[in-house]
Amino acid sequence: MTFQVIQHLVWDNCQELQGIADFNQKKVKVYINRGYYDFVRRTKCIADIVDITTVADQHSYTATDAANLAFVYKPYQVRYIEAGNTDRGDILKYKDFSEIPDVKSAGTPFWYWTRGVMTRGEFEIGTHPVIGETAATLRVYAYMFPLADLSLDADEPLIKEAWQDALVDYATWKLFKVYQHNNREWKEKAREHKFNYMEMVDLANQEMITDSDDVLEVIDVY
Repeated sequence: MTFQVIQHLVWDNCQELQGIADFNQKKVKVYINRGYYDFVRRTKCIADIVDITTVADQHSYTATDAANLAFVYKPYQVRYIEAGNTDRGDILKYKDFSEIPDVKSAGTPFWYWTRGVMTRGEFEIGTHPVIGETAATLRVYAYMFPLADLSLDADEPLIKEAWQDALVDYATWKLFKVYQHNNREWKEKAREHKFNYMEMVDLANQEMITDSDDVLEVIDVY
């Protein structure tokens, strides 16, 4: 569905609210986008591979080194590929940042660490030892946030068509919740659409596990 269609469906669901002074299309758009991020966060339905070109002895890497790191929600595998190699590289083990030795050493990495996980724009990744080679690749397989908000009428969310009604239910749930103090029936409508939304989240999670045998489908976000 396009962003325009999703807006129309939410608007239709919220006819009782349309007489309220501060209920408007801008607010509808905001809650649709909140639903977009919430659904992606709960289901991890968008994944990507981010390649970082290393700089010898650089302590860590952020979005200034690879732009899509700004949208990493949570990595699920990290590999180190030496410069000039075309293979998949070596899998690095995760180590909590607090366990990384204070004394930095450079060489071939065995572990990776992260900070700013589950935030948008604050993700940081490094290795131990610090990579001592320029032009190698630190390959990050990660669950991602959407690369952009839905803004144009023709925009479409990067989730399967079968799950896109979830954004309608999320926005409807939250909008009725905002105004539920004005009407007891609106409180019940909020509950109803919350139930529909959470049911869609559960179905999406079950479908991904069943269809992929625990291997998440990687959606091309470019």
